[in-house]
Amino acid sequence: MLNYNSQANSNFTPKATLQMRLPSLITVLVLFYLSGCSNYEFTVNDRTVYDPTKFRRSLSFADAALTLCAKAVAAESNITAAGQLLQLQCGPGEIINLSGLSIFHQLESLGLSHNQIENISEIAKLEKLKHIDLSNNKLLDVSLLAQLPELELVNLKGNTELHCETTLALVKPSLELQLPKHCQK
Repeated sequence: MLNYNSQANSNFTPKATLQMRLPSLITVLVLFYLSGCSNYEFTVNDRTVYDPTKFRRSLSFADAALTLCAKAVAAESNITAAGQLLQLQCGPGEIINLSGLSIFHQLESLGLSHNQIENISEIAKLEKLKHIDLSNNKLLDVSLLAQLPELELVNLKGNTELHCETTLALVKPSLELQLPKHCQK
């Protein structure tokens, strides 16, 4: 027969009980997250403590086509924070304005082929970028891409109005540079 004596078990104070339960609670939460429940909102006492869709819902750019693409990719990849997105493919489409794209500061691969892009100043802020496809856009000047230290591949084919001299800063042994026909020598 079990006899519970509160004095004999005085080391089980509420604080001690919480300390014993905390590691198991954390373990359960981590396992819950890792088991594919990252799409669920967690609430405690009617307060939302975790909402993985909040980030996706809040995504908004000046360009509606960029907003639609970013939201679709974030949802498909279960992205819950801007820093989680490593690849973004938004082409072909009607994207003109890239304002705000730099929130994806961890991007390594960016595909924007077959859009209407003229200004790439926002891309120059993506310092982790390794691969970029800007083929078939309306680019004139790509010299800003020289600021990106990690670049390994740049596709500029089909940019028929590109000023070829702006690509000279990109020429280096570690970079595969795909140029439009009028810039190939």
